[in-house]
Amino acid sequence: MKVVTLFTLFVIVFALAAGTAHADIIYQLGNIPQIDENIQFNDPGLISTGSTVQGATNQTGRIFNFGSNETLTTPSQGQARIEAVNNPFNLFTIQGQPNTTFETAIFNLNAAASGQVTILVTNQLGQTESQNFAIDANGQNFFTLTTDAAQSIRNISISGASLNDVRQIRIGGASAPTPTGVPEPSTLLLLGTGLLAIAMIGRSRGLQDVSRK
Repeated sequence: MKVVTLFTLFVIVFALAAGTAHADIIYQLGNIPQIDENIQFNDPGLISTGSTVQGATNQTGRIFNFGSNETLTTPSQGQARIEAVNNPFNLFTIQGQPNTTFETAIFNLNAAASGQVTILVTNQLGQTESQNFAIDANGQNFFTLTTDAAQSIRNISISGASLNDVRQIRIGGASAPTPTGVPEPSTLLLLGTGLLAIAMIGRSRGLQDVSRK
């Protein structure tokens, strides 16, 4: 019976520890300024045409990759934007290089037709969260994505809608990734509490055995 109790306690502790980490992405409609930097395109050394194109933050110079299932290009004339060589396109991804995480993102989807878009975010632990939104054709479809204090974004995937281009991209809080093997403080606290409880149970069992002798 006591073996079952110890095993059950282990299961509860690890289930609680695993459940503390989740994406916690805040999706907001509109252009809501955060700690963002503008993404600039066509700088020397950046890829400007292909299934993946590149841009860099205007202050810290961090490079980001923007991908699709279509061939993309970053026109040098007009507003900074990414479009497909053969419009429209219906898949767009944002990811830092190499595996940079970030805290906020703002972008404007210039839709070819009204419809619904799915925005899926993957955090630094590989966990995902998504929401669906209606967007208007040839209009301002701004989105602002932010995270809570414990989370960061690894990549963003935008799918489902026909897009003419994605423009006015801004990204903030970019930094080197946190190793996924390092537990969060809350996880360590729960694990420590569980181990302490197990030690106390073991000690109590030892004292009971001694008292019987």
